[in-house]
Amino acid sequence: MSEDGNAISAAGIILDVIEEGVLKGGGDYFLKEGESLWISVGNASVNIQHGSDGVGVVLYPLHREDEDSVAETWATWGEFGEASKNASE
Repeated sequence: MSEDGNAISAAGIILDVIEEGVLKGGGDYFLKEGESLWISVGNASVNIQHGSDGVGVVLYPLHREDEDSVAETWATWGEFGEASKNASE
């Protein structure tokens, strides 16, 4: 994650999150299968991953993403219903 908060690295791809509307104005953001996204929430760094079988969320202390995670969870698409997986396609 960059120090200025304007760009983040997700799966090796640099995304300008201000252009995507994630930092400015909120709104919806859809990840495609295989993509992940880093966001800052207070003093937490949150990684959201869209996998083929479901979605994962991993929490780290801000600016310490190379350390052990504080918490993580995973849910399969079946737990949400098939319509949820395809809502952004």
